[in-house]
Amino acid sequence: MNNTSDYDMSIHHNPSARAWAEFFMKTLKENPDLEIDEDLMIFWFANAMMAMHDHVYDKLEREGMFETKLVEDN
Repeated sequence: MNNTSDYDMSIHHNPSARAWAEFFMKTLKENPDLEIDEDLMIFWFANAMMAMHDHVYDKLEREGMFETKLVEDN
């Protein structure tokens, strides 16, 4: 597989399923010997899901939807 510095890592901040699918297909074309197995799919989907999580969390945080409260022990 190509070195991680060989690709645009902005995909990790992209919540688009289409962008992840396109990136997957590009990765397969550039790495024809890559074995597609369950581990690869788990890795791929977990990263895509985390990108969406980060996107949603960041958006809610920017909109002030999260409040940080300190809990004091009584």
